[in-house]
Amino acid sequence: MATKIVIDGYNFLWNDAFSRETAVRGFDKGRESILNWISAQPLLQSFEVMVVFDAYKTDASHPTEENVRGLRVVYTAHGQRADDLIREMAMMHGPASIIVSSDNEVARFAEKKGCGVLNSREFQTVVEHPEEFEFDPARKLPKGKRKALSRLLRGHAHADE
Repeated sequence: MATKIVIDGYNFLWNDAFSRETAVRGFDKGRESILNWISAQPLLQSFEVMVVFDAYKTDASHPTEENVRGLRVVYTAHGQRADDLIREMAMMHGPASIIVSSDNEVARFAEKKGCGVLNSREFQTVVEHPEEFEFDPARKLPKGKRKALSRLLRGHAHADE
């Protein structure tokens, strides 16, 4: 079973300076910039990637979903927050997933469910520069971060073969 990566879309967007500047000109442009970045990353090609966005102006009673350049893009239902949907994904996929969120409560929840966990900046750094990371199991990192790094870097090793 492929590892699922669940990314808090707006959280990731506001983390990146380029995307943030783009989003100031319009949320559609900001979302597009991060979806372009994520879909272009070779390291992520062997993963199932879901990007979750809060859909503030919707009457939808269920989350809506679309496929954008091979990414599963999900917009929350009316009254639902991305954090809530990401928690559901963490419960559903547990150890078979990596949760990317800079929200400490979401990260702690996901780690308790056995997920790999990285904040947005860590995720972006690892994906852009995997060659700079040597996975050292003895390195003192929280269990969720070790698990996420191990899975991502394993994907990098397979991409090089």
